[in-house]
Amino acid sequence: MFEANINENLFFPFSEETLLSELLRRAGENISMPCAGNGTCGKCKVIATGSLSSLTQKEQTILTDEEIKNNIRLACQAKATGNVTITAETLAPVVEIDFSWEDYPVPYDYTDGLVIDIGTTTIAAILYENKEIVKKITEENYQTAYGADVISRIAFDKEHPNLLSNLLQKQISEIITRCDTPKNIVIVANTVMLHFLTGQDVSPLGEAPYTLTDFFGKEYSIDGVNCYLAPCISAFVGADITAGILASRMAESKESAMLVDLGTNGEIAYFDGSALYTTSTAAGPAFEGAGIFMGMPAKPGAIDRVWIENSEISHHVIGDAIPRGISGSGIVDVLAVMKTIGVLDESGCLIEEHPLCQRDHHGKPCFRIPDTDVMIRASDIRKLQLAKAAIHAGILTLANKVDTLYLSGGFGAKINSNNAEAIGLLPKNFAKTTKALGNTALFGGTLALFSKDIRKQMSELSRNVKSIPLNQNPYFTGLYIDKMQF
Repeated sequence: MFEANINENLFFPFSEETLLSELLRRAGENISMPCAGNGTCGKCKVIATGSLSSLTQKEQTILTDEEIKNNIRLACQAKATGNVTITAETLAPVVEIDFSWEDYPVPYDYTDGLVIDIGTTTIAAILYENKEIVKKITEENYQTAYGADVISRIAFDKEHPNLLSNLLQKQISEIITRCDTPKNIVIVANTVMLHFLTGQDVSPLGEAPYTLTDFFGKEYSIDGVNCYLAPCISAFVGADITAGILASRMAESKESAMLVDLGTNGEIAYFDGSALYTTSTAAGPAFEGAGIFMGMPAKPGAIDRVWIENSEISHHVIGDAIPRGISGSGIVDVLAVMKTIGVLDESGCLIEEHPLCQRDHHGKPCFRIPDTDVMIRASDIRKLQLAKAAIHAGILTLANKVDTLYLSGGFGAKINSNNAEAIGLLPKNFAKTTKALGNTALFGGTLALFSKDIRKQMSELSRNVKSIPLNQNPYFTGLYIDKMQF
């Protein structure tokens, strides 16, 4: 019998060689593994000492000499072969909940209840009593241990049926219990998450023609508790966008408007003054830090802003901590800075002759943010190119210009829109006005929590929106290739 000491206070017995990630999972500790445990993203770093397997080739590729010296291992690669001590970073809140709904004209049917937004990466919830916020919860979606995006999780589900559904149901049930199981509960989420939550087959959502088993917009029992699940629009435009369209009020005037959710799924809604259209681009989680060598959520230790001041490159770190990574907003900024100083060319290549182009621990070119150990590698830039080109091309496929551009999501609320234009994430001079709205899914879910009429509006809206597929759209494909340039 071996013994694993998890986070130095939880002892967990096991009897055979076991991956550290599996030990953490059994002990109830969830660790992010965007690459689904393939050892390629480097996001599951833990401090591990004791009887351990030798470093794998993948660990030697990703870990620096300094990290190896400090007993850092990849939880998805290293195995416990005897007694071990594992210290892992617990899943801390990664999204701020900050909006005001008091002036929204809502006919109140309820004043109490719980609204939950299930994102691919993050789950956020707010508990209300008498229209006042009494509790906020935000935590990483436990499913991130099995892939960064919905496509990878659909693929995982084929090999491990029901595991992801059970995991999500357990997490939502725990959140509901922590909020004393209120009678009035509204849940918003993307289409795939709602199918996982209700235990329905997700495989049709992962391959053409991408069909839905359910559009939702009604009550479901989640672990014995009745919850209203807001309606979806299409396979990859979910209830979070339905809620966001209502929350932004983008379709209430005669002016054109667009709502862009800069999250993992890259969902876009466009109102031309009379009708609504939606689409979704395969942006992936790059701008949320997943798959980026030193990318991380917006929490203490993350560089969230980079700028040039007095000919010097400056940066800001969340929590005034030692910088150990970079968030999505910081990534946008640093790419714009790299372009400005000439270390990054239009094709996305690092100019190796530039004095600020350095070498990483494998001797490959990188850009290191001055006075930090945080770097952007050539492989990071390629992933970011794919993501920004998908968003840019998706926007222009729906419209050449709009009067107002709304940016939703935690990432969208923090980015510098000028820098986003500079790197080609957003079209230049596209909108007369750009407004960052934050978590519109949670905002719209709050409106539905209070009002039966809002729920009816959501259902009507979801039926009347026209969905524009991009997977075989030649115009989108041409734009996508063109917008790879910086």
